[in-house]
Amino acid sequence: MRDNAYCSGTKGCVPQLSIVITASTGEAELLPDCLDSIQNTCRGLRYEVIVVDNRSEDGCGRIATAVMPDAVVLSPPRKYGFGANMNLGMSVSRGRYIMIANPDVRLLDGCAEGLVKFMDENSDVGIAAPKLLNKDGSLQFSCRRFHTPASLLLRRGPWAKWFADSPAVKRFMMADWDHASVADIDWAIGACLVVRREALEEVGGFDERFFLYFEDVDWCLRMHKHGWRVCYVPHAVAIHFYGQHSARSLLSRAAKHHFISLVKFLIKHRGKLGI
Repeated sequence: MRDNAYCSGTKGCVPQLSIVITASTGEAELLPDCLDSIQNTCRGLRYEVIVVDNRSEDGCGRIATAVMPDAVVLSPPRKYGFGANMNLGMSVSRGRYIMIANPDVRLLDGCAEGLVKFMDENSDVGIAAPKLLNKDGSLQFSCRRFHTPASLLLRRGPWAKWFADSPAVKRFMMADWDHASVADIDWAIGACLVVRREALEEVGGFDERFFLYFEDVDWCLRMHKHGWRVCYVPHAVAIHFYGQHSARSLLSRAAKHHFISLVKFLIKHRGKLGI
């Protein structure tokens, strides 16, 4: 039975939170559990769900409608990058806050409500990031400091595993901090973030020139430059089934996207990796 706090398609219901999910080929099996977690944990909020089906070949849009009939399902005219799809979803959202989420995220009890409450109580925060856990319950290092040349070099490439405990990488990953308290951070990965509408309207959405990688770094950096805080909120918790197809191999498609986005980032920010 649909909870009466659900706002999609309901006239006169203004959501507190819009949840935007972008799904591509290969993510259809992940989507039902993601949507179920939203329905099971957001009962105390007025919310809407927007799913962007990125021209998937396994019917992500159809699955979203079957699981959540009132969800708004969008389909771009062609395959877009992550940022462009999220921008499309955010453009039709109505909530005071917008959560962007990957299909491989599962919200735990109190996650969405905790983030909304935190944003309500901290009007200078533009983006809030929950604590993310790996599927085995261990901490996922999802909030980061801005890159340094050393962290870039040591994190990307077949040698990365040998330098995982190096000071430069541990500093970048914020592995030198217990992740137990609210903190101002440089940036957080885009798997699950909540943005304030006023900040979104001032700063803008994702830069669509970044097809994959660095769009979240760039977004958070722009928030900082406009005077908005980016915060880590550990009492809001989600599970992230983090993809293992990262840019470790220099010849992988992911590595190519990472390199291209890095070059675009450096050009855009005049060679600077952070503030």
